[in-house]
Amino acid sequence: MQGRLLILDPVLTNRILLNAVLEPACYQVDQAATITQGLALIRQAPPDLILAAWTLPDGTARDLRAALDRVDPDRVLPVIAIARPGDRPARRAAFRAGLADLLVCPLDEIMLQARLRSILRAQVSTPACDFAAQPALPAGFGEPDEGFVLPDRIAVVAEDAATARAWSRALTARMQRPVAAHALARCQVALSAARPPDTIVVAVNAARPDPALRLLSDLRAGPETRHIAVIAVPTDPGGTCAARALDLGADDVMPAPFDAGELALRIDALLRRKQQSDRLRSTVRDGLRAAVIDPMTGLYNRRYALPYLVQALRQADRTGQGVAVMMADLDHFKRINDSHGHLAGDAVLIEAADRLRAALDGADMLARMGGEEFLIVLPDTDPASVPARAEDLRRAINARPFRIGTSARTEAVTVSIGAAFWPGQALHGGIGEGDEDERVAAILNEADQALYMSKHAGRNKVTVVGAAA
Repeated sequence: MQGRLLILDPVLTNRILLNAVLEPACYQVDQAATITQGLALIRQAPPDLILAAWTLPDGTARDLRAALDRVDPDRVLPVIAIARPGDRPARRAAFRAGLADLLVCPLDEIMLQARLRSILRAQVSTPACDFAAQPALPAGFGEPDEGFVLPDRIAVVAEDAATARAWSRALTARMQRPVAAHALARCQVALSAARPPDTIVVAVNAARPDPALRLLSDLRAGPETRHIAVIAVPTDPGGTCAARALDLGADDVMPAPFDAGELALRIDALLRRKQQSDRLRSTVRDGLRAAVIDPMTGLYNRRYALPYLVQALRQADRTGQGVAVMMADLDHFKRINDSHGHLAGDAVLIEAADRLRAALDGADMLARMGGEEFLIVLPDTDPASVPARAEDLRRAINARPFRIGTSARTEAVTVSIGAAFWPGQALHGGIGEGDEDERVAAILNEADQALYMSKHAGRNKVTVVGAAA
């Protein structure tokens, strides 16, 4: 099933005809004649989208939208209204009320199907967050302050530069913000800017739509432009270019003729949805980052380091290159905490992480495994270079004293390092290539044993096993 739809229409014939169009497209369709009946069905089986007649026995599609917002303000259930021909004022009212779109009878089946696919696709890419079901966030973990927010940038692109300028002026007057104008042949300049537009209005010449439709496809393919909100405006009400524009990635299509007032309302609705999507992506990205980053030092944590090591060993199998794994532990770190306090100890850990990071190459991986212990993975490494690389890390720590807190006092800190190499004879024996967990455990155990040998030898030492030590 493509999704669950609810048809709201007081005329049974209309519901039957619409159902006959939708069911062959693999939609699950429910029907009701009034807003009251529809709300009851929604409570039993929530739909993904509602198709509602503009006028209903107990209200209008606007009243339906308001009722939905009262019932569940955290969920945006898209509503498409279906109106009589020539009801242009209803279009403006529909968008002011927050409806997803307003289609006019008689319905174009191709356009209807394309509009449904477009809206449902947007719902999937921007899932609703059930904030009411989530526990309250503890102090310090609330929504971040957004700070200064740059104004939204809007651009109009048309094959004819004069059309682009005329539409731009009309939108600027309506929206009280500057709207850029670009000829289609030269719009790549705007798209390659350091900060591309937030919304692009693309005029689609119905006589030769391919250049504009190619632009839509290019926008969705580019990593810097795929999240731009795009509205296509065909220059002719007939033809199939509107449906093609939606299927190629346009977020919305405004039927011809050009109407600056309606287009401004559509742009505002799209910008609100884009801002929600941008916040969601940022939240997910920050959450993923927080899951694999040690908050104190900014290094990777164990959750990231162990899967990374699995991948490094796989790559070594494919390329025949070796992998060096080092465990580094700050010596007598407990004394620093006991003598100067945990804040001073934290400062030492942060500086130690910075020194180790500066001594490594960009391809190397550094992680804090817990406490004062660090894991270093050097992929594609020559075994003969491992002792020297480990000595570089040791010297990076003990080359100069660490400053303790905000005082001028310093403290000498040293580090003990144990290093193992894959493949090594002691490691490879008896472990198959498919036993990834065993291989990771084996090389970590070897590095840990080498670290113990460094500690036992008096600390501030490097011990290497499985390579040209």
